[in-house]
Amino acid sequence: MAKRSPRQLADAIRRIRWIIWEITRIQKEYRDDVLALTAKWEEAAARPRFSGSPLTYRRITAARNALEAFRSLECVAQESRRRHRTGRLSSTAARTRTRNQIMGILRSARTARFSVVTLRKECPAKVPRSQEDLLPELGAFFSKWHLPFPLPTSLNLPESLDIDIVDSDFARPVKIVDDSTKERLVLQIFPAVGREVLLAFIDGALRNALPLRNTDQIISRKGGMTKARMIRLRSIGKCKLILELPLPCDLRYVRSFLKGKLERAPVSLREFREAIDVARLHVVEGLTFRQIAECGEFSEKQVGTPDETSEAARRRLVHQRYRTYQHLIAALL
Repeated sequence: MAKRSPRQLADAIRRIRWIIWEITRIQKEYRDDVLALTAKWEEAAARPRFSGSPLTYRRITAARNALEAFRSLECVAQESRRRHRTGRLSSTAARTRTRNQIMGILRSARTARFSVVTLRKECPAKVPRSQEDLLPELGAFFSKWHLPFPLPTSLNLPESLDIDIVDSDFARPVKIVDDSTKERLVLQIFPAVGREVLLAFIDGALRNALPLRNTDQIISRKGGMTKARMIRLRSIGKCKLILELPLPCDLRYVRSFLKGKLERAPVSLREFREAIDVARLHVVEGLTFRQIAECGEFSEKQVGTPDETSEAARRRLVHQRYRTYQHLIAALL
């Protein structure tokens, strides 16, 4: 298989983020949690603002701001659906505008969550100015769904949209655990995304680690093999690894070491996309696997062995994609 270019790797990373959002938004439990959050904010927003303690006032204001942010996201979702139907969402300008709208709304929602509201301008010193979390329910929501703020399930994001809104291991497979010393760098990696994408993330982490930032420190070829033997890779639980790198290090030797330890992704991004299509048709629209095999792109696929009919092969393919979807849920949620 030919090595992917940086542009192809960037496209793969964007599609991984899109896959995570598509899997999340078709979950019934996610829809129920979003409805519960918005109902709670509507109840809080209906209370009189100028009653109770200053903290109660700030929480009511935060709930109103969060509700307004969610309604704004619903408007963005309606606009994106309209652009998608007319074909205008495929342009770079439309994608950039959609991304800026979503990120601006999320930033304002976070500011409202931790902001401090002044009750009386003439006596600001008497107003408490602590940064207490005014919407603690968002913390539990983030822990469960890896989203900092609930997004409407109607929000249809294009695959090529460069937006980083999901903080799961699948979307950020490499995290810097410890870069406090100049002798070593500790990374946590999630190898399920595949070797090529993972190596691209590790390259980025090495280039942006604090001890290596703004430096060109690499080791010589002679000392490279010694340093490469000092690289340590160990498992820390379900689908996670710890990578310890001695510093300074050469990216070439890191790649060489990891290529022998990591495997290629067992499923391609195209198969992930087909799995999401099957799950949407089966879970959301209620179609059977036989009906899915007879509609859309699956009806046009020429798959199977000479000993089985094309219809049976398509049904088998649909079952395989749904099992892939179930494995994705187990790894992500």
